[in-house]
Amino acid sequence: MAKKSEKKVHILKQKKAVSPWISWVLLMAFAVVLSAFMYNFMVSYTKDSTEDMKKIVYNTDECRLVSINIESACMTAQALNITLQNRNYIRIDEMDFRFYSGR
Repeated sequence: MAKKSEKKVHILKQKKAVSPWISWVLLMAFAVVLSAFMYNFMVSYTKDSTEDMKKIVYNTDECRLVSINIESACMTAQALNITLQNRNYIRIDEMDFRFYSGR
């Protein structure tokens, strides 16, 4: 009987622990699932953001309500004076001008 119990103890000492392997497999599976979730979230987020941006950029309703008339323009060597008149009811807070040389 003592020999049998010694044999069991000897067999148990030879077996390596399985729990570290299981923990690593579970940890890697969790990382893969989390990365798949983040990938799906980011793809849907960028699609939604792109659609919202397209709606804002391609909305021309406000542009149709703006009308500007150039009353006069005068250019000197150092300055350009332009007189503009707003012809509609929408307030214009600021304007950007881009000038290009014709050369």
